[in-house]
Amino acid sequence: MDQRHAENAASHRSDLFSIHPSVVLLAALFLAPTTLARASWIAVPLTPEGTRSTAKTGMPSRAKATNDFASRNPASLGLSPAALPAGLCDVTVAPGATPAGYVPLSAFGISPVVGVTDDSITDFNVPPFVFAGETYNRLGFSSNGYALVGGSSGPGDNTFVNQNLPDPTAPNNLLAPFWTDLNPAAAGELRIATLTDGPNTWIVLDWANVREFSTANSNSFEIWIGVNNDANPAEDVSFAYGTMSGSGDFGFLTVGAENRLGTRGE
Repeated sequence: MDQRHAENAASHRSDLFSIHPSVVLLAALFLAPTTLARASWIAVPLTPEGTRSTAKTGMPSRAKATNDFASRNPASLGLSPAALPAGLCDVTVAPGATPAGYVPLSAFGISPVVGVTDDSITDFNVPPFVFAGETYNRLGFSSNGYALVGGSSGPGDNTFVNQNLPDPTAPNNLLAPFWTDLNPAAAGELRIATLTDGPNTWIVLDWANVREFSTANSNSFEIWIGVNNDANPAEDVSFAYGTMSGSGDFGFLTVGAENRLGTRGE
C-alpha cells in the first residue's frame, strides 16, 4: 500500500470502519488541514519500551525506487480489492480528512523520543486500538517514516529500504506516511503522545522537520490513531502532512499501509 489514511475524528467516525474490511482514508495532501482549538486538548507523553538501532552496513541494499508521494492524486484512491478469505482482514485506501491536520506535538510541550538514530525503531505500549479488524496495544516508531502495528519483533522490522506494498517480506503490519531514508540524527525530531479533546483520544506519532539522509530536504508528517476505549471506539487511522520539502531520499519512497501477513495493502 502506498498511502494510507484511516478515518477522521469524532463526528466523522462511522460504522464503515467496524466491519471486516479495513478502510484507510488518505488526507488530501495539498489541501489546507482542518484546524481545532488546541487550548482544549490534553497531551500525555508515552514512555518508550526500548529502541533498536541498526547500522546501514547491516541492512539490505535498495533494489527498486518508488515515488508514490509526488504522483498520487488522493481523489483517485477509492479502491475495492477482492474480499479476503474468512478471518483475514483487508486494508483499503480512500481519501478523507484528518482529525485536525498536522498538529506539532511540540506545541503541547511533548519532548522528543530519546535514543533515536539514523536507522532506529522505538517500541511503545499504547492504549488499545483497532487496525485491519484486530486490536493492538503496541507500536514501533521508525526513524524512517513508518510505524509497525504490534511493535517490532526482529532486525528485519528496522530498515530504510522501502517496499512496494503489499509485500510479505518484513516489515509487515505497517503504516507508512513517508517511508524513505530519513536521518533525525542530522535534523528533526520524533515525538509520540496521546491527544484528547475529552470524549475522543488519539495516539499521535509526529515526525517533525526530519531530514532526508542524502539531502537537505526536511519533512513534517504524522499518524493519528483513534483509541478503542474512548467515546467513539472504531477503526480510525489517518495521515497528516505539514511542511514537506522532499519527495523521498533519491526518489525512494512508499506511502501506504499493509496487513500483518503482507498480503493486502496499498
